[in-house]
Amino acid sequence: MNEFSTVLQQVLIIFLIMAVGIFLSKKGMLDKNGSKQITNIAINVVSPSLIFMSFQLEYDAQRLISLLFALAMSATVFIVSILLSNLLIRKKEGCDSGVERFAVVYSNCGYMGIPLISAIFGQEGVFYTSAVIAVFNALVWSHGVMTMQDKLSLRELLNVLKSPNIIAVVLGLLCYVFRITIPYIPAQTMQYLADMNTPLAMLISGATVASANIKQTFASKRIWLLSFYKLLLIPLVAALVLKLFNAPETVYRVVAITTACPTAGATTLIALKCGKNAEYGSQILAATTILSIITLPIFTMLI
Repeated sequence: MNEFSTVLQQVLIIFLIMAVGIFLSKKGMLDKNGSKQITNIAINVVSPSLIFMSFQLEYDAQRLISLLFALAMSATVFIVSILLSNLLIRKKEGCDSGVERFAVVYSNCGYMGIPLISAIFGQEGVFYTSAVIAVFNALVWSHGVMTMQDKLSLRELLNVLKSPNIIAVVLGLLCYVFRITIPYIPAQTMQYLADMNTPLAMLISGATVASANIKQTFASKRIWLLSFYKLLLIPLVAALVLKLFNAPETVYRVVAITTACPTAGATTLIALKCGKNAEYGSQILAATTILSIITLPIFTMLI
């Protein structure tokens, strides 16, 4: 119960920051253009800084093995999620099945996952979360885009390698393996940038929620069903599968909790990019984000 209380407190803190984002959006102090600019800063600067700094730990061979566990488990989670999404959501003519499948497969493991994991497990938790983010980035800009477009694109596959988060994982891992500690001034600079992750991420999420028609969103039975898939059914099935790995408990919990996070903010971004129903993606994002206030602490207690 103590851990449940800890998770609940951290979720509420995160959502209070999100409420500030909603307020700023409603008052016109954070418009769509501002949200887009903050998103670019968060994706290209803040998040990579956080990921890189998570590798600035004292070298431990066992921790490196645990990181490999986290990579394998993350890949497994996404495979399970993709298979379940194809089983649960059928393609229909004129239906936004691509948006729906994307929304239930890809979690907000960066914006939502990192602040939560950091609060519960500290820097070591973020270290393992970097494995989840690496797999997420590799898939969201390849399989995710192809799911939304319903076609194969070699260009999108190649773009994965240029993702700032992937680059941060590679550089951070090299520094960790070769035991390279960066000097105090650049390290402190990057740490200050990394510390901006939670507030920026939650302000953006709040602005996204504010842009959605909440009443219309929760009036849709389909969105309730998709939220159930995303927040409870798929994470619980994935958590059971992950038990087969017999991995360290912290690694297991980190990967499982990131799976139970709400729909990724990339849903709206990629839907816009692919000319799909971005408004519908925003509604799913808003619903799962709001409902995760209840489901995340419960899921954490269950695992």
